Amino acid sequence: MFKRITFYTLVIFSLSQNLFAQDKLLTILEEELQREFKALSNEDVAPYYIEYRVGEINILRMTASFGSLMSFNKNKSRILSITIRVGDYSLDNTHVSSNQFFNPGSHSINSNIIPIEDEPLAIKNVIWQTTNNAYNNALVNYKQVKDNLKNENQIPDFSTETPVQYFEEPISLEFDELKWKDNIKLFSSKFLEDTSIFYCNVSLDMITNRKYFVSTEKSKIVQNKIYTILNIIATIRATDGNVIPYFRQYNTTKLNELPDVDSILSDIDNMIAKLQDLKNAPLAEAYTGPAILSAKSAGVFFHEIFGHRVEGHRMRNIFDGHTYKDKLNTMVLPKYISVNYNPTCEDFQDKKLIGSYKYDDQGVKSRKVRIVNNGMLENFLMSRQPMEHFMNSNGHGRAQAGMSVVSRQSNMFIETSKPLSKETLRKKLINECKKQNKKYGYYFNEVFGGFTFTNRYMPNVFNIFPYEVYRIYVDGRPDELVNGIQLVGTPLLMFSKIEGTGDNYEIFNGYCGAESGNIPTSTIAPALFIKQIETQKSPGGFIDLPILPRPDQSK
Repeated sequence: MFKRITFYTLVIFSLSQNLFAQDKLLTILEEELQREFKALSNEDVAPYYIEYRVGEINILRMTASFGSLMSFNKNKSRILSITIRVGDYSLDNTHVSSNQFFNPGSHSINSNIIPIEDEPLAIKNVIWQTTNNAYNNALVNYKQVKDNLKNENQIPDFSTETPVQYFEEPISLEFDELKWKDNIKLFSSKFLEDTSIFYCNVSLDMITNRKYFVSTEKSKIVQNKIYTILNIIATIRATDGNVIPYFRQYNTTKLNELPDVDSILSDIDNMIAKLQDLKNAPLAEAYTGPAILSAKSAGVFFHEIFGHRVEGHRMRNIFDGHTYKDKLNTMVLPKYISVNYNPTCEDFQDKKLIGSYKYDDQGVKSRKVRIVNNGMLENFLMSRQPMEHFMNSNGHGRAQAGMSVVSRQSNMFIETSKPLSKETLRKKLINECKKQNKKYGYYFNEVFGGFTFTNRYMPNVFNIFPYEVYRIYVDGRPDELVNGIQLVGTPLLMFSKIEGTGDNYEIFNGYCGAESGNIPTSTIAPALFIKQIETQKSPGGFIDLPILPRPDQSK
């Protein structure tokens, strides 16, 4: 079938090509890619695919403590990542064999730093050397793959996708430098008001990442991402000498999306008040019983416990526990819960989601992916590494600059069809405590992260780090703040204990670390009532009380 090419189409194509040509670095990458691919095509074992990725990263960071500027740094770098595949789409040097204990090529990547100036010869020289190393590594890995290949149900190593071309104009950081130096000094000076606070740090990071992608499949993509991180931390000594931290982090895209100065100062006042409460709060003991997770806490909970276990590349890793590999089209969550990932969604309830992007790091257009529908597992997050029943990417191949791409999370939406009010969740908690003969249950209000193991050679557990947790007593006494607690457990058991979801959604923006480095992700979730959780005591950070008073208190 012939497609009619209109004058409008020709104009748009011409304009896009002009935009591409204006970017000097893109031109350099394309020219060297074509030269290298042509030369290597004459080798006995020729590459069938090469891609160049470059992250052009500008970082501005300023930090302050107790009212004084501690550091101010600007840095620009360009990080080159090269992937070379020899063989073909069905079997290449990245092959992961189910019969092979060690798979050397599965996450191989060749990266380097290239000049920040658009000097063609200097940049091409680095690309040439890095490509040569990448090709030699690919040959070694491919030989090992062929030598160790056994009779097995072979799944292709690389999916076939439609090439795309996309271009965004360059961006730059524009802000009032003096104003924000004064702001972070002001924020940190608030902690001078409490003499028992012995450490505070306020940091502001502004990051632009201009991402280049070119491949021998004729894809070329240039897109921009902006991130702004305002991080505030303070610590206090508890009465027993234990060090207790409290956090506030604001993750967004542009600087003007942060709360206003008065709102941040009010948050710091609340931090100081909470630190004083935590100073005298009792230590939590090991516990098993009912609990409520706030919406933000539930987001971290789902990200760590569920999200990493539906990343498709893990299903081909013989080290992985494959928690959900054989559970496709079966119930894995309560019927009223659905889970979607949508990197095309840039905001939720007027707040920016940092896990959004237009194209992933393998040049595949982002899209909404339904993972769980009414409790039933329907899908996995896919990069261009196929798995059984899923032969194509769904736009979730992601990596930090300089790292190898694997399937990773984006904007995670946990949705409920049976929302319950906060009061109803609390009543369910108290009733369940009575059934289990518990004096109290727990309410996890604030968490700052967590981790999980999916490896089959280690316990498949998770650990969530809360910093504001309350006991809710059955007898009606006031809720009691506690410290020194961690939420632990195993995923399948914990999900089987979910008994209710809240009616209010909240966002947790954060950075996730895994095989392909640190990437920005967002989670939108309601609160959860879980009838059986498990906690353990957190490790203490005990320090001696100072002999001398703080300098500003000497007189």
